[in-house]
Amino acid sequence: MRQTSREGLLKGATRGVGLALAGLGVVLATGCMTVRHDIRTLPPFSPAEPLKTYELRQRAWTLGDQFVIEDECRRLAFFVKGKAFSVGDKLSFRDAEGNELAYISQKVLSLRRNYRIYRGNDLFARVIKKLNPFRQHFVVAVAGGGDYRVRGNFWNYEYTFTRGDRTVAVVSKRPFAWPDAYRIAITAGEDDVLILAAAVAIDLIEHDDPDDSVPPPWSYRR
Repeated sequence: MRQTSREGLLKGATRGVGLALAGLGVVLATGCMTVRHDIRTLPPFSPAEPLKTYELRQRAWTLGDQFVIEDECRRLAFFVKGKAFSVGDKLSFRDAEGNELAYISQKVLSLRRNYRIYRGNDLFARVIKKLNPFRQHFVVAVAGGGDYRVRGNFWNYEYTFTRGDRTVAVVSKRPFAWPDAYRIAITAGEDDVLILAAAVAIDLIEHDDPDDSVPPPWSYRR
């Protein structure tokens, strides 16, 4: 009985040391004590795959559309500020210091929902909603090539960004959050600002066109 108790204590101590070392590894890798682990386990990623993870959250009770974006350490990484009472959505995507990194503008008088993302005075990408009887999806058409395809269940705000045959980002709505909040995981080497800005545009499109987001039962097979 005493020997069994000693073995249990030894196993518990060993497990505790392992968890402490794992926690230290997280702190050394990320530089923060509080990490959103749940984002890193979104399929199709493995916890070992290098990712940058964010939470995109709408701000309530503000004039114009506004969003805050925190990194995996829950620090402010970016914020998005929209203009109130403008014709079409116009939003400035800025870093934590207030420097504008991108500008999101809705193309008005267009048959398809269409947002444009600028860097400086240059058109960098277009976010276009595609419709067909079987599957809704978006295209992020990037100037110079390397377009993204965005597919998933937009009614539940669960979707992926792919480039070619490779999944490079996953967006998942956080349940029971008000105002809406989204967990976003992006693989290393991708354009985080572009993907996050496109996610903002998709959120605006889907909230403006809720009826178009209702999927037929055979839709959204990943």
